Amino acid sequence: MADYYAIEQNIVHDLIEGEVILLNLTSGTYYQLKDSAVAVWLEIERGKSVAEIARAFALHYARALPEIERALESFVAELNAESILIPQNAAQENLDAALPADALTHLPADFSPPQLLKYTDMQSLLLLDPIHDVDTPGWPIKKQDETPA
Repeated sequence: MADYYAIEQNIVHDLIEGEVILLNLTSGTYYQLKDSAVAVWLEIERGKSVAEIARAFALHYARALPEIERALESFVAELNAESILIPQNAAQENLDAALPADALTHLPADFSPPQLLKYTDMQSLLLLDPIHDVDTPGWPIKKQDETPA
């Protein structure tokens, strides 16, 4: 398993009231991250490795590192399987194991494995959005038919 990840280009996301909402613009599937999953997401977005995040969680919760690593690896594997994250080449590892204050605010008092909540109930509506049928200039200019006349 890779240790560094980037967010797929077709994923839009936002932190709203302590939760991260993700939307796959290709499939119309949307996802919700809460609690520890939010902190993991914020750290991946900052370019931290899964190992770095696991060490920070282990320090914060005073828990065994292997337990935390298993939970985070499972979560990241699920994000990868859903085409939300893509593996990246190794970056310079940051040995500072502390989590930043904004990530800490999303952590529950006791460790719970991060979870990805998946919703498919609005796929057809989300895919009807005309913004998907645009070219580089953007909406409201409709994408030109690429088939020669």
